[in-house]
Amino acid sequence: ARLLPPPTDAPALVAFTEAAARGLQHPALELERNQDRSRLGQLCPDLLPQNSAPGSTDASTVLEGPSLEWAVACARSRAFQGGADVFCIVPFVDMVNHSFNAVNAKVQLRVTDSDVLGALMRGDGVFELSASVDIAADTEVMVSYGCSSSSNQQLISRYGFVRPDNPYDRLSWELPGPDSEVDIGNSDGDELENGDFDDSEWEEAGDWCISGELLDKALKQKAEEEGYRWLRLRAGSNRLKAALASIPLHTVSLKWNKQTRLEETEATEMLLTQAEHMLKDFDSSYAQDEVLLLSLQNMIGSDQQETVVRYRMERKALIQQVIDVLVTYNNFLTVSC
Repeated sequence: ARLLPPPTDAPALVAFTEAAARGLQHPALELERNQDRSRLGQLCPDLLPQNSAPGSTDASTVLEGPSLEWAVACARSRAFQGGADVFCIVPFVDMVNHSFNAVNAKVQLRVTDSDVLGALMRGDGVFELSASVDIAADTEVMVSYGCSSSSNQQLISRYGFVRPDNPYDRLSWELPGPDSEVDIGNSDGDELENGDFDDSEWEEAGDWCISGELLDKALKQKAEEEGYRWLRLRAGSNRLKAALASIPLHTVSLKWNKQTRLEETEATEMLLTQAEHMLKDFDSSYAQDEVLLLSLQNMIGSDQQETVVRYRMERKALIQQVIDVLVTYNNFLTVSC
């Protein structure tokens, strides 16, 4: 039995080939992968291939065998956290797969001492895999990796997979603030959530936020016009939930006047322009990626490329959903207000 994934599976972003990282068509992820490889080159120059300079990000189309990047990716994606700065590889248990909706087991650390690292080093601690529900015969044991509320960007970075129709997926924005450039969802992983801004914060962030209260009215009006389709979508669509959580909203109660309408329209059009640019930056359409994915599914050794295409498709679908919501709000501001 194979105990570890082959290098071609790329268990985390750092092990993606240069072509695969570029194929994600998401500059933030490509930069993260290259920076991780550069740090590894500086920390472990003796473990790099002889033809690679320290800090090099070059890679062949397919990794020929185990490498430093592959080893780090395996450790990163399979380690269990035992405490602050304590991470452990637990043989065989680390082979258990993750599930978002069908978790039936859990992994717990049992130690005899508050000094977790010391206890583990002395052999006084154990990781225990146990069923959390009754598990029928021939049912795969599934656990949660603790990433159930992670975006696809975070999932592919840490574990090398994506979650279809992920309600926690998010877009990041780079939009001008009143006095400086503002990066929402920056490289530290911060995300701007729905309704994140109170009255005082909005004084600084208002140039690129829209009213959550008014957007809600716009969606309800859209629902009435289309037989409540929008309300059903909002209740049941993970992608719509992710889109609404991706849009920077403020919770300030606005006094409606001509100036307010102008400010809301400007903010909406600023977001809409950036979202449309995100979509145009892809080299392929959603339909083209669908065809490519179908062609890959029966090919041996195409797991990494499949993941890349799935990531692109999920990101495109989320961007399009955000655009649809912003267009609805813009129409509401133009026609109804």
